This record gives sequence, C-alpha cells and structure tokens, in this order.
Amino acid sequence: MTTAHIRTGASIRRGLVSLVGVLLCLGATPSLRAESIEALTAELAEIEKQQGAEHQNAAAVLSRLADAHREAGDQAEAASLYQRSLDIYEKQLGPDAAPLAPVLNNWAQMYAVDRKYDEAEALYQRALAICEKTLEPDHKETALVASNLAGVYYAQNRYERAEELWRQALAIREKALGPNAPEVATSAENLARLFQAQNRLDQAEPMYRRALTIREEAYGPEAPETLETARKLIAVYKAQGEDAQVDWVRFQFPAVTEQAEQTEQSEQTGLATPQDLTSGGETLEVAETPEVGGETPETAETPEVGAETPEVGGEMPEEEAEQDAEAASNPAEEPAQE
Repeated sequence: MTTAHIRTGASIRRGLVSLVGVLLCLGATPSLRAESIEALTAELAEIEKQQGAEHQNAAAVLSRLADAHREAGDQAEAASLYQRSLDIYEKQLGPDAAPLAPVLNNWAQMYAVDRKYDEAEALYQRALAICEKTLEPDHKETALVASNLAGVYYAQNRYERAEELWRQALAIREKALGPNAPEVATSAENLARLFQAQNRLDQAEPMYRRALTIREEAYGPEAPETLETARKLIAVYKAQGEDAQVDWVRFQFPAVTEQAEQTEQSEQTGLATPQDLTSGGETLEVAETPEVGGETPETAETPEVGAETPEVGGEMPEEEAEQDAEAASNPAEEPAQE
C-alpha cells in the first residue's frame, strides 16, 4: 500500500469519526446511533488490523464507541469500552496523560446521569487532576471538568464544594474565553442556582442578571436561552417582593410571559419533563491521535449534553425554572451541566 493510500484512508477515517461525533451531538435517533456504532466498530477493526489493538488511535475510537453505546442506552457495553480505552492509554502514555481526561469525563457523565454519584465523583476528580497537571493554567477544558464535578456535589447538597468549583470554572472561563462568552453565562447561572437553593437571593440576583445580559447579547432577546434566564430572574425578584423589577424584566423581554405560560401548560399535561442533574455534564471529544502532554481535545457541545453541555459549547439543556416566588427561595431544579 502506498503512502498516498494510507493518507487517504486516514483522512476518510477522520471524516467518518467526525461525522459520528456530529450525529451524537445533534441527538441522533436510534437508527442513526446504530449506524454510528456500526461505523465506529468497523473503524476500530481497521485500526486494530493495521496499527494494532493497543495503538493510541484504537483507544481514541474505543472512547468514541463508548460514547455511542452510552447514547444508545447500553451502559454496560459503554463502561467496558471506556475501560478498554483507559487501559490502552495508561499502558502507552502513563496514568496521568492528557488523553485520559476526556475518557474519564465522559464515563463520569454516564454515571452522573444514572445518579451514581460516588462513581461519577471519582472519575471527575481524576479527570480534573489530569487537566490541572497536563494543561496550561486557566485552560477551558479544566473549567468544563470542574463544572461537571461541581454539579455532582450540588446534587448531593455539598454546596460549599460545589460553589468552590463553580467559582473556579467561572474565573477560568472569564480569562480563557472573555467576560462575555456564553460559557461564562452558564457558570454565572450555575452559581445563581446554587445561591437560590440556599436562599441567598441577594447573591443569586446579580448572577442571573449577568447571565441574562450575556445571553441577550449572544443569542438575542427572544432566544430560548435568554428567556429561560429571564424567567429565573423574575422568580427571584418575586421572592424578594421586587414588583418593579419583575415589571422591568417583563417589559424588556415581553416574550417571557407567554413562554412561561406555555411551559407551565406543557408540564401540567405531561408533555414536558424538566431535566435534573442528569444530563450528567458536558462531553469532551477525544482526539484521534493524542500526544503525551498534549491538550485535551476540543469540547463537543451537548445540545446544552448541554450542557455545559454541554453549554460537554454552550452547555447541556438546562432545567425548567420554577414559575413562582416559592420556587425562587427553594428551587427544586438542578444546575445546567456542561
């Protein structure tokens, strides 16, 4: 086989795996998921044949294949594939190499969705330690993993630790992405929800306002993300008895009232189910050819997996906010996950 053929084959494989990643991020239907699993399985077989079963490229595809099985609901197979991927990376690169972080993060996400918080915490902690050791200071992927781990602590009512990590994620994102990045809005809103859960409404309000300003600028005044945040801010103002501020938000975002009524009606009829922590966090994308000490690959936004993903970009879909003042002072919803 010529060098040109090898390069062409590698390009095709990269394109195929990238397409699979797009399908997963867009929330592929079961038939598309099955097709992606079949394609990745074929890709893995080709790599194992040409490069060996313990090549780093095999580890990368194994992790993507695990993501596909997780999306299809086959958690047992996904766990087995994540473990195989980790075993190869650890053997080839060592236990603290950067390419392990996405595998650990995505595996943890699976457990968080299933509310297996002890397992998720251990994997997220290891992923975060690797990011902090191998990536440059204030790297955005470190913020992503820290935010995902904070979500696990939040779900367990370990608010002090959750606040510490969400503040860390916010500071990193401000420095790495700029103060007006959508990811900054997600971090601000996560902190707002944390404060709201503890009835620290005076601290929740400015965080919601900041998130609202960023989202209005990024997405527009009538975007779903913007209106969701506006609704949550209104709930806080109601709990504080700030009727003038409630009227101001409704004046600035006239679509919010109609959206809130539609959401309430959908929930009453069982057509909409707010998501809890349980998007599990934002997914990290695995590079096809990882290098020792190299950067953790770019984040694949989850149609905010995100949250958080996502906003694994943006972040994972956020939960529905409570519609009244009582919910503002004692919210039941969970934070947006990366």
